[in-house]
Amino acid sequence: MCVHKNHRKKGFGREIVTTSVRQAIKQYRPDNMNTRLTVRAYNTSVEMISLLKNVGFRQKDGVDDSVILFKEYRT
Repeated sequence: MCVHKNHRKKGFGREIVTTSVRQAIKQYRPDNMNTRLTVRAYNTSVEMISLLKNVGFRQKDGVDDSVILFKEYRT
C-alpha cells in the first residue's frame, strides 16, 4: 500500500510505502490544511477499503487492480 501526501498549492509530495492503514492515517496527518492524502491500495480487502471510507476517504478509479482513495484537507 502506498500513501502519498501531496501539498496542493506547492505541488510537491512524498510517497510512503506501508502495510498498515491506521499507521498511515496517524503518522501522515497533514501539517497544514491544503493537503491531499492519497492511498493506493493493492490487493486490499473490502473491509479495509470500507474502513478508509468511514474515516472520510473518497474512492476513485485505480490502475492495475489497485484502488485509489483520497482525502482532502482544506482551510
